Amino acid sequence: MQGTTLRTLEFDRVREALGREALTPLGRARVAALAPATAPDAVRAALALTAAASAFVAETGSLAISSPEDLDTILAVLAIDEQPLDPLALLGLARLTDSAVSLRPPTGARTASRRGGPRPRAPACRRS
Repeated sequence: MQGTTLRTLEFDRVREALGREALTPLGRARVAALAPATAPDAVRAALALTAAASAFVAETGSLAISSPEDLDTILAVLAIDEQPLDPLALLGLARLTDSAVSLRPPTGARTASRRGGPRPRAPACRRS
């Protein structure tokens, strides 16, 4: 895409505004790397994803994910064998996983038609 088109669309301002809304450092990094799609299939896919996200927010109220600012450092520590996390890092990861779990649609909101059919259930575990 030509620079004049990007300036006309104020893509940089749109990206900056979106970056201010990102709640995690990884989200802000993804926003900073965004570039406009130009291939028709990519544009259609992006529009479909945007429509799905809008519908999800309308249905559930939020797409917010919470994480510690040093998430990238915490994830790097996790990659090191036998390297323990400090308690604050563990709390940060717990906050991240709790917020990610909250993004699941409410029970009953997931329909078979939206998901392409019923989801298989995991077999129940028995205690010995």
